[in-house]
Amino acid sequence: FDGLYPGYVALIRFPPRHLQPFRILAGVNDCNDCWSEDVYSRFGGLGLLRLSVLNKMSKSKWFMFEELVMGSGTFCQRCTQPNLQLPGGIELDASRLFRDRMYQQHGLVHSIVRQKSSSERRTSHDLLQAYIIDNKRFTSEDRKEIDDAMNEINNYTNLYLNKTTNSTTKLQWPLVRVTYLFY
Repeated sequence: FDGLYPGYVALIRFPPRHLQPFRILAGVNDCNDCWSEDVYSRFGGLGLLRLSVLNKMSKSKWFMFEELVMGSGTFCQRCTQPNLQLPGGIELDASRLFRDRMYQQHGLVHSIVRQKSSSERRTSHDLLQAYIIDNKRFTSEDRKEIDDAMNEINNYTNLYLNKTTNSTTKLQWPLVRVTYLFY
């Protein structure tokens, strides 16, 4: 989704368009078993227009768009910021708006809203589910480090879950169950 997040961040700058259905123009490859086309189509709400189709249609024609919003420069999903937030996440509330739209367009129930921190209304004994999604950019060294970190975190969690602890036991770290997902 290297292009989906920055494109949506660009759209957020023109409210209320980001709350309305829109069509996504994307350069996606032909693929019979890819799921990204469906995600793009659902996210926008008005379907997906493939760049390859537009290129074929425009050989001897010009097209006029009433509105066209393109990416957002350094607001890309892989552009890191000193505070480790996604670009636009704080000043535009883009991370939350993106998440909420993704949930809404896929018919999912929104998660609990926490105003101040992710630990709000959560005790140190509540199990937090964390998911790492496989990425083609991960090197074998990256995968080994991720696997080692997952094992350490999950072993710590299992150790405390297997003990008979009560809610007054002070934990050094929160309890987290990490799962690695392949698509």
